[in-house]
Amino acid sequence: MRQIIFILILSIGLAFNSCKEEAENATIEFPDWLVERIQDLEIEDEYCNICQITITQYNGIQYYNLYCNLWSCLYCEFYDATGAQPEWDSDTWDNYHLTKTEIAIVKACDWPDQ
Repeated sequence: MRQIIFILILSIGLAFNSCKEEAENATIEFPDWLVERIQDLEIEDEYCNICQITITQYNGIQYYNLYCNLWSCLYCEFYDATGAQPEWDSDTWDNYHLTKTEIAIVKACDWPDQ
């Protein structure tokens, strides 16, 4: 009986968690410039299967980090919401890593606005 209850509770928890993830991804708005960049990866390099976008917020501004597993540079394609790359000193980067809020990590091929 305890095993049945445990399985039932575990199933309900997993169901709620998957619904939450779908709801979070559905509410994210994607800038046109980033969608175009992802489409470039699909057409030119077919990288979308090995790429992801990490969406973060720092000091009230949303940032997008596009990274593909083959790349050696972790923040080479790091942009703010307007598509501009921030020019930060090392102290600002340290503060970013300490205080950022991660909003979502989305695989490039799963990007809803492709």
